[in-house]
Amino acid sequence: MKRTILIIVEMMVCVAAISQNSLSLVFTCRLTDGRFVQPDSIIVENLNYLRRWTETLIYPDTQYVLNVGWGIQNVESERASALQTIPNPFNGTTTVNLQMPEPGDAQVEITDMLGHVIETQNLTALQTGIHSLRITLKTPGIYVLTTRVNGKKVSARLVNTGKGSRNAVEYDLFSTKMSHTPSLQQDKSIKGSSSHPFLIGDKMRYVAYVGGIVCCDIWQSQHVSEFITLVLQTLPPPPPVQGDAVPCTGTPTVTDYDGNVYNTVQIGTQCWMKENLRTTHYSDGSSIPSGGTIPAEIHYFNPESLNILVSDTAPYFYHSPYGIPFEDRACWYNWLAVMHGDSSSSNSYGVQGICPVGWHVPSDAEWYQLFDYVSAQPQYSCTPIYIHPITKALCSQRTWNYSGVNCTPGCDYYTNNATGFSALAVGYFYGSGYSVYGDVAVFWSSSRLGSSSSAFSHELYKSDFCIRSGLNYLKSGLSVRCVRDETD
Repeated sequence: MKRTILIIVEMMVCVAAISQNSLSLVFTCRLTDGRFVQPDSIIVENLNYLRRWTETLIYPDTQYVLNVGWGIQNVESERASALQTIPNPFNGTTTVNLQMPEPGDAQVEITDMLGHVIETQNLTALQTGIHSLRITLKTPGIYVLTTRVNGKKVSARLVNTGKGSRNAVEYDLFSTKMSHTPSLQQDKSIKGSSSHPFLIGDKMRYVAYVGGIVCCDIWQSQHVSEFITLVLQTLPPPPPVQGDAVPCTGTPTVTDYDGNVYNTVQIGTQCWMKENLRTTHYSDGSSIPSGGTIPAEIHYFNPESLNILVSDTAPYFYHSPYGIPFEDRACWYNWLAVMHGDSSSSNSYGVQGICPVGWHVPSDAEWYQLFDYVSAQPQYSCTPIYIHPITKALCSQRTWNYSGVNCTPGCDYYTNNATGFSALAVGYFYGSGYSVYGDVAVFWSSSRLGSSSSAFSHELYKSDFCIRSGLNYLKSGLSVRCVRDETD
């Protein structure tokens, strides 16, 4: 699955066509075997605090000209009428905000890439401020929007991906004056010539998006023409199996006794909670005793000396100590709290335990049903030589510490979570301390090892390809996910 993309930024001074006061940036994206890869967009940003601005090139735009200096022509061009298109690309209809620095008339024209006029509109007696234009195009394609205001022309590229009801440019009578906020501007000309100020030595940023993912990001002071190579270690993940990674049909969310609302996710034939349980009550309203808030010092001290309750025979939940939102870290529970007096079960649908009505604690068999299903889908497996090489597909793109090991949750975060299960690395409490946040996620099952002091659990680790399935002491504090009862 590992392929490398090279994003090559070619910056050349075009002596014949462009004066020495301009630099031309040409962007290309290629695989290592030489094949072209189409970027979604490329962002060019000037980071100098006196001249800060941002432009977005939408494919097939691949060239951008930087005009050197604070020239009056540049400033007047920028102030003449700034165009901002939201969204762009768009699905049939978009809004263009036209900024008028002074009162006047505006002529609006839309042409296709062959120069054919698609639609025009004359706007008279416009006041100073921002005016909204509603653009509708009935044919997908690339268009050029040109405005002429008080003798000055500004153009923007429009990318229509849908089919609007008609071709039209309409003035929004109910638009109000908008305050200026930083945004990705689309006010470049057809040739991608910048109207923004740029001086040799300005610190620039170039970001490429491939498959909707930020794949390359380089920051540098721009002095001379040069070649720049940006490397993407992993291609964006393939889409999930159809029907997976979406909210469960009929149960997009579930609410516990405390009023906490959890998102759900469909994976194969199973419907899972997409978040860790964080209730402090059972569904019948009875409270779960608190084992206390585990202090950060537990890394170094025995929990008994800090009045942390650790027991094989009483149910407890524990508040983890991390300074992250409660919705993320949720609670840890010992196995007695999870089961709520029910006996061990290796079969499905047997133990509601701590879960809301209509949901239950997954048995070991149900965990393996999940793992076997995900392992059987090529989209979810990173290295097929391993048993259950699916840890990455089950882990969120957030919270995981860096591991540097390919095909693990701690490497190339943006390729995590193909299944939508969204496991967070909140660690666990094991009686004499707790694991480091960012390294691991561990989940209880409802299955106990006979009458022993251990029950089965499943661990996802930052630098491991595979699920670590094994035993944990009943007194350990682990995360809980519930699975929906089977419905006929």
